[in-house]
Amino acid sequence: KVSKLGLEFESFLVGSKLPKEVVEKERKIIEKFELKYAEPINRELNREIGKILELMLQKPVNKSNPDVVFIVEPYSERVELQIKPLYVYGRYRKLVRGIPQTPLRGFKESVASIICKPFSEATKGKCVFHGAGREDIDVRMLGNGRPFVIEVKRPIKRRINLEKTAEEINQSGKVEVLGLKFINKEEAERILTSNHKKEYEALVYVEEGISREEVEKVVKALEGTIIHQRTPRRVLGRRADLVRMRKIHEAEGEFVDKRRFKLRLITDGGLYIKELISGDNGRTSPSVSEILGKKAWCEKLDVLNILESENFING
Repeated sequence: KVSKLGLEFESFLVGSKLPKEVVEKERKIIEKFELKYAEPINRELNREIGKILELMLQKPVNKSNPDVVFIVEPYSERVELQIKPLYVYGRYRKLVRGIPQTPLRGFKESVASIICKPFSEATKGKCVFHGAGREDIDVRMLGNGRPFVIEVKRPIKRRINLEKTAEEINQSGKVEVLGLKFINKEEAERILTSNHKKEYEALVYVEEGISREEVEKVVKALEGTIIHQRTPRRVLGRRADLVRMRKIHEAEGEFVDKRRFKLRLITDGGLYIKELISGDNGRTSPSVSEILGKKAWCEKLDVLNILESENFING
């Protein structure tokens, strides 16, 4: 079965499933003869089969973290394969607007589908994409890229060329990946649960007009400020209706024309920038609209960088 699949692995473990009646008979014998130190039959079976397979496969048994587990059913002569997932870390840049991070009805492709296709083809497994946060469909992800983890379930091929995979992804012209590296499950969990500061650049539109002095006023009011943000109305179906506090660490402004200015921010993760600008009917305070005393909204938004957290993976 292993050779037929072309399964790649470096270590293995053997498990077994015995019929209930056999397990019950064993239990009764142990109780009847008071065999306190008797070894269960399946444990001895696993060990002996493991010894044979080590010779046949020229691969070692690994009790703590095997690439594959063979579950043997000796009475039915069936063998089940449990294959350890493959985890790959990287960062992606989304170079264009108009594609979602994960598959969404009405869109032909996504960041996830563009990245996953070469991984699925190379490993012959099922690719699952996990992003460390997400940007809106109309927002680009630039700079050092957003961290992500690829989890490949039941990979047949484990020894894949990550540089070649990255080249295939980058040919899309829409998404680029950086710094691909193999990681373990614990590292994957740490990456996906770490909180990151983010750097943004927004093009702000003010219909009533904006002056250079007002741009300075916005910058001074926002820098170092704690923002009280109630869950935006546009995501209420997906997020609990809570008030969250997020800090703006740095702010810079650049006058563009009489109705537009650029706003560059470094903020805590989890701050909704579009609502920081519009105010979302008072759900975000302070907001650019509140500071100016006139309606403002985000015309374009880019995530420039995802800044490292202390507990994040080196890479």
